[in-house]
Amino acid sequence: MTGQPPPIDPRDRAALAVQTAALATRYSDWQPPADGRPDAGQALIGIFARYAELVVQRLNQVPERDYLAFLNLIGTRPVPPRPARVPLTFALAPGSRTEAVVPAGTQVAATPRDGEDDEVVFETATDLVVTPAQLQAVLVDDAPHDSYADRSAAGTGQRDESFAAFTGDQPVPHRFYLACDPVLATEGTKTVTVRLTTTDVAVLGGWPISWAYWDGARWQPVDADTVMADTALVVTLAGLPPLPAYDVNGTTAGWLRAQLDMPLPHPVTGLALDAVAAGQRTPQGDVAGVFPFGESSQVRRCYLSVPTATAFPGAVVRLTVTLARPATAVPDTRVQVVWSYKVGDEWQPLGQSSTAQVASGFSNPAGLRDGTQALTRDGDISFRMPAEWPAELFQGRSGHWLRAEIVDDGATYATLPQLAAVTVGYDWELPVITAIDVWMQTAPDPVALPHAVSNTSPIDVTKDFRPFGEQPRFNDTCYLACPANLVWPGAELVVEVTLTNGPADPADPDDPAGPAVPPVRTEGHPRLVWEAWDGTAWRTVTVDDPEYAFTDSATVTLTPPVGFAPTEVNGVEEYWVRVRLIGGDYGAAAHYTRNDDGGYELVDATFAPPVVTTLSWRSRAGLAAAVPAQACATENDFRLVTHHRDGDEPWDVTPFVPNPSREPALYLGFDQPFGNRPVTLYLQVEPPAPEEVAADRLAGADLTDRADLVWEYSGVDGWRPLAAIDETGTLGDRGVVRFVGPPDLTARERFGQHRCWLRLRHRRGSFAIPPRLRRVAPNTTWATQTTTITEEILGSGVAEAGQRLTIAQTPVLAGQQLVVREPQRPSPVEEAALVEADGSGAVTVSDDAEQIWVRWHEVTDFHRSGPGDRHYTIDAATGEIGFGDGQAGRVVPLGQNNVRITYRTGGGEQGNRPAGTVVTLKSAVPYLDSVTNHEPASGGAGWEPLDRVRARGPKALRHRDRAVTVDDFVDLAFESSAEVARAQAVPPSGFDPFNLWLDPDEQPGGEHRQADVGGIGVIVVPVSVAARPAPSLGLLRQVDQHLRARCAPTVGLWVAGPEWIEVTVTATVVATTPESAGLVRARVEQTLDRFLHPLTGGPDGTGWAFGRKPHRSDLYAAVTAVDGVDHVRELAVAQVAESEALGERLAAVLDRSLAQGAAEPVAADLTRWLARALAYSGRHQITVTLPA
Repeated sequence: MTGQPPPIDPRDRAALAVQTAALATRYSDWQPPADGRPDAGQALIGIFARYAELVVQRLNQVPERDYLAFLNLIGTRPVPPRPARVPLTFALAPGSRTEAVVPAGTQVAATPRDGEDDEVVFETATDLVVTPAQLQAVLVDDAPHDSYADRSAAGTGQRDESFAAFTGDQPVPHRFYLACDPVLATEGTKTVTVRLTTTDVAVLGGWPISWAYWDGARWQPVDADTVMADTALVVTLAGLPPLPAYDVNGTTAGWLRAQLDMPLPHPVTGLALDAVAAGQRTPQGDVAGVFPFGESSQVRRCYLSVPTATAFPGAVVRLTVTLARPATAVPDTRVQVVWSYKVGDEWQPLGQSSTAQVASGFSNPAGLRDGTQALTRDGDISFRMPAEWPAELFQGRSGHWLRAEIVDDGATYATLPQLAAVTVGYDWELPVITAIDVWMQTAPDPVALPHAVSNTSPIDVTKDFRPFGEQPRFNDTCYLACPANLVWPGAELVVEVTLTNGPADPADPDDPAGPAVPPVRTEGHPRLVWEAWDGTAWRTVTVDDPEYAFTDSATVTLTPPVGFAPTEVNGVEEYWVRVRLIGGDYGAAAHYTRNDDGGYELVDATFAPPVVTTLSWRSRAGLAAAVPAQACATENDFRLVTHHRDGDEPWDVTPFVPNPSREPALYLGFDQPFGNRPVTLYLQVEPPAPEEVAADRLAGADLTDRADLVWEYSGVDGWRPLAAIDETGTLGDRGVVRFVGPPDLTARERFGQHRCWLRLRHRRGSFAIPPRLRRVAPNTTWATQTTTITEEILGSGVAEAGQRLTIAQTPVLAGQQLVVREPQRPSPVEEAALVEADGSGAVTVSDDAEQIWVRWHEVTDFHRSGPGDRHYTIDAATGEIGFGDGQAGRVVPLGQNNVRITYRTGGGEQGNRPAGTVVTLKSAVPYLDSVTNHEPASGGAGWEPLDRVRARGPKALRHRDRAVTVDDFVDLAFESSAEVARAQAVPPSGFDPFNLWLDPDEQPGGEHRQADVGGIGVIVVPVSVAARPAPSLGLLRQVDQHLRARCAPTVGLWVAGPEWIEVTVTATVVATTPESAGLVRARVEQTLDRFLHPLTGGPDGTGWAFGRKPHRSDLYAAVTAVDGVDHVRELAVAQVAESEALGERLAAVLDRSLAQGAAEPVAADLTRWLARALAYSGRHQITVTLPA
């Protein structure tokens, strides 16, 4: 009986007046006046009719009052107002290092809205210790994918966005650093070659590695040409500038960096095969008992699908095979098996094995090793994961497919193998670097002479100059500065000399002009020595032409000594090479000679020294001598390790190491340890997107199968378990995490940050919906929009039956505690029963034993109460409390002010406040600076409407708190949580009860064995103003647990959110006036959004039923009613289903022509899917025009 009952008497005042006038005319002398004017009789009849109408109205309310009295009798009560709930975050005063304590019941008021006079007050639910430890870092370690994510900005509230709790977005760094300043720090642009001698050049050379150098501000990528030699990886880097000094883990030098550009997760073992198939059989997931090459007759091919979790290029995939029956080969034959993997339409070879011997990885393309000897014994089959091995569809199943094929050479098995188990894992063959050598490609381009000095005089090298002066003599020296960018270890320097001197044999000796500078005099046979500074002394330099003495233009190649170093000459520090005259001469000075007659004759000077036009340097083209690396370092999982070696000992460096973590984890980094006191963290879990909780995705999902998460902290000895109370239900819903600050919380390095770390580790299991977070807020606790009244005195007991007392403030929220002072202590048996029911506070005795307070219990009525039961009833709306009469419920004992109550009042929609408005602290708390709510207060609601009470009451009689019928599941879903606004029960997809019909004359068919019976789905829609109200995972679990506790254990139950059909309107509307045209479009869009809201839209404002698609006529009426709309010229409606499965079914019906109709099975299937779908408002296209 949910509707209004029919009236007992349908007469209204007018009908009563007509009937009374007729009776008066018939049974009295009164007649209505002939002129129609009212007289005294008509006046009396009107008065009587009014009073009779009141009686009729009361009479017609009797069935409703009887119905409500019946509901009251069976204990149906209106649900009291619900208080809004909000997490409040408290902050210490700036600079405070002292913890503050916010006691439970601390009041915080919301900022009043316009027109409000009274404050809306919230009370904290529990004690809160506000700690000075600040959250500084929020990071995600996605260990299975060897990635991470820095979510510090979002996690600390600096950026308003959600993030995946266990999914990374950046690769974990795996880097190798090397320094060799003798090569890398030298001046000039150069080509450098690095030779890495390794234990496994094939693995190292097969990995994708990118190179970069530090340019003083950032790491700059550089193109690398990589060649695999016999035992070394040779990498050539072109265009390297001189590398500035940079500190890597305490070593300052010029650094190169090699980065591994692929994930390197921790090795995994024990994974199950995805599928196995023998020959052309359908792949199956269970391996046990499978005959891979046939059971009775041999088939050539077997197919295996390995899990995607092992698909890391370069990893060594290992199949551990346990045989139920080993194979044996026919005597004197050898069965050979070729292994390959599927890429597109082709099978690429991995290698070959046989029954004769264990396959060696060296003779196979991917290093295949078959320890089973072609399935003749238990063992491992391993191979290196190919670089390109995508998941492929094969025989209807997608996976990474392997094929084992028996070579068709006539050899056969005598006994065919049978599998007992096959597990899959992967590992890494990690190359070790034993030697690191660096050299450079010298540049052939000449470089001009920067400086020169003749003896002690500087030379202007921009002009022609005489390197040994105008009159060279023994030991005269010319110093030549060598450009630093040409000085490589082991490099050979080339000096190109061009002389100004004329040729020794001019083309025209009689030319009066002659050469500007005479040829260099060679008659004195000058001899030179080339020298360079090695840091301690001038050492002789080896030259390719020791006889060269600047007598003509030439090119000289010289090799500087080991340790060639800069030194200062004439105040200039450079790499100096000096040329010294050590024998012979370039002519003699003027002098007198004695002639034959005894006199003296003047002999002119004959000096003809070299004059240089240009002198330039260049390096000899080719490779300089290799130089061992001076230092190297590795960085794996953000940990930098510097490697050293002793003398000429080989390096022993593993450059790239797998991630040491096995499971994903969320890390929270704090700037200081917590005190050894209670700590509270609030995790703002992001509600799932509507499509994530839609029935298409969660149908059949077991929401009770939760992931196993564990909280840990960084202790002195490593990671230790943290005893925490987590309200979030494995991140299914927002909530607080409470724990006591561990005394040994220790800062450690993680992700390159030195913090005090907590972490939430995903130990095992899976999530129905991958969790997302928006904020992690320390110093946060729940508060509700309530006021707590403590120990209010209700009155005094009078020892009379049915005594009534009234509470001062209403409405009264659930959870009140009423105590009565009794004259004597309950008996030991009674007290034990009370303590067992209510705990140690059930009976409170004063120190002097004169006051004995006993807690009494609320009941809906006294029908089941005995004479000694301490029971009472309460009307939450009026605050009236009733006690028993001594037969049904105990009478309140006589006493003065001996009844008191502690209760909460509040609730209502006024508590739903936006974020950042609950900020006024009503009572001072030492060391506290501020309080705020980072998210809106929500959940506040008024009294349950009477219509809902009338509809809900009789349902309890029907289901009796047990889910049996479809309606029972729906009704109990509503009772599971006040957040449930709509619920719908749906059968399994494709279920048709008519398929279960059995002809008694025929054998049952396959449809009877495969019937999907015993299952039911419940679609839940929460209370929300969102365009698509999506239930949280916590709400779905709450409903799921509530229903499972009340239905048969064999029922296949799933709970999910609805499917969604987006309704988009494209319309052209005509505005009434040009002035209103600008507002009409916005009004129409707002009207459509309201009209299409699934919970509050529709023609009557009660939302849209499941499966109800809005008709064009509905939308026409809604748009036409908009203020400013004259009429609708055109209107089209598009419906798009977000679920792919629902979309296919919807398109099958909507895309047909009206005359064509829909096939009956298609229409029936669509109807079943629509039963789980709701319409919602899309993005509308509205065009506004003016009247013609």
